[in-house]
Amino acid sequence: MKAVCDGVWVQDAEVKLPGGAVLPIRATVVQLDDGSLWVHSPVHPSPEWVRDLKAIGDVRHIVAPNTYHHLFIKKLAVEFGGACLYAPKALMSKRSDINWTTELQRDLWPKDFTVVPLEGMDKLAEFVFLHKKSATLIVTDLLFHIQQPLNWQARFLNWLANSAPGPRISRLLGFVTTDKARFVSSAWEISQLPFDRMVMAHGDVIETGGQAALSAALEHRYGKGAG
Repeated sequence: MKAVCDGVWVQDAEVKLPGGAVLPIRATVVQLDDGSLWVHSPVHPSPEWVRDLKAIGDVRHIVAPNTYHHLFIKKLAVEFGGACLYAPKALMSKRSDINWTTELQRDLWPKDFTVVPLEGMDKLAEFVFLHKKSATLIVTDLLFHIQQPLNWQARFLNWLANSAPGPRISRLLGFVTTDKARFVSSAWEISQLPFDRMVMAHGDVIETGGQAALSAALEHRYGKGAG
């Protein structure tokens, strides 16, 4: 596990998709104001990662940020039995086998985060999180920042989705967008939040200039009228 800044860490991994494309994936860990740990979009809980988590604090919050990033929620919950599990309403219905604690909503963790749902994407139902203390925006599939695809199949997939070289908004988001105008408006509002760093689930962390990167990606995908 790597430190991004004071109180924020990432755990990087890879996932192999049907067809052979290998994509980078990332979990983000934040130490909250009360000292507990908050885990966003967990990857496979290897013994090494579990050890690292236990060394820095108590995992009390495990977050599935959209309807796709939930595969390792149950496994991580086994390692941290006292943790609360959070998900969008659509995922709570989709994965009713998981003992969810709370539906994701705007008013959670007000000391630590500004929590914002991406509008107009009911099928994905993604939430983004602005960590106030570090001015870090944490997103999942809203933005990709893949500079070097991991194999030729991934290179082809990224070309097809126009999601690399990043930062890019994937063309594939169109398949889960139910209201394009609402989505673009929502994403543009998010780009105006007070953040500098941007951590995403796929690709390199943007250490500075995150606002400009997201704005540029919106204009690249939707044109200069995005804002």
